[in-house]
Amino acid sequence: MKGKKRSLTPFEWELERYKYEVAAKLGLKEKVEELGWKNLTARECGRVGGKMGGKIGGRTVLERIKKLKRQD
Repeated sequence: MKGKKRSLTPFEWELERYKYEVAAKLGLKEKVEELGWKNLTARECGRVGGKMGGKIGGRTVLERIKKLKRQD
């Protein structure tokens, strides 16, 4: 039996929102909404993660992440 799901922190919510935003820009939004993240190919997941990683390295995003971590 699986345990209870914990609620997401503000930082985790922000990353989740950003992940959907990147997926939409890559044309994967409909597939994610219909089939879920588990049904994306490794290549599609890599594209999303690659775009997120590239953007997260930017200064403004890092500052935003630090601010969200302080709120937790």
